[in-house]
Amino acid sequence: MTMSKKFTGTVRQIAFLCVTAALALGPISAGGASAAEGLQVQIDQTVPVRLDRAAATVVVGNPAVADIAAQSNNLFFIVGRTMGTTNVVALDAAGDQIANVVIHVTSVQSGQVALHRSTFRESYSCAPNCERTQMPGDEVESYKALVEANTQKLSVAKQGREASN
Repeated sequence: MTMSKKFTGTVRQIAFLCVTAALALGPISAGGASAAEGLQVQIDQTVPVRLDRAAATVVVGNPAVADIAAQSNNLFFIVGRTMGTTNVVALDAAGDQIANVVIHVTSVQSGQVALHRSTFRESYSCAPNCERTQMPGDEVESYKALVEANTQKLSVAKQGREASN
């Protein structure tokens, strides 16, 4: 196979991935961005990606930004971890590249409220009631208190479940 045929196959594969995601999710990104610019995934959300042939190896450029969960050797879920850009590369059993897709992880845009107090920020997820949540850029100390309260709540729930058994 010549280099140009390999390159054409790779471009075709990337286009397939982007179109698959676009069909599953609607527009890939806001502001008129095209599918060729990559996939947009929101933090703590997932996007299914189906390859037209089996992948033997799938690698994420920066797993702190996005991660993958393999359902099979041709169905993967890309999970947004924190805001940023990375890529996902899939290789077949022969080591040939099947796909190389740029992933843009963005903040949740609907149902989110940010409360600013001077230089401090707190985030709330409002669907339909507002609950405190942590997003990159939020004030750390108030989040620590939230985590501690949730840990105590889970401990009480676990004790109740164990007592009922």
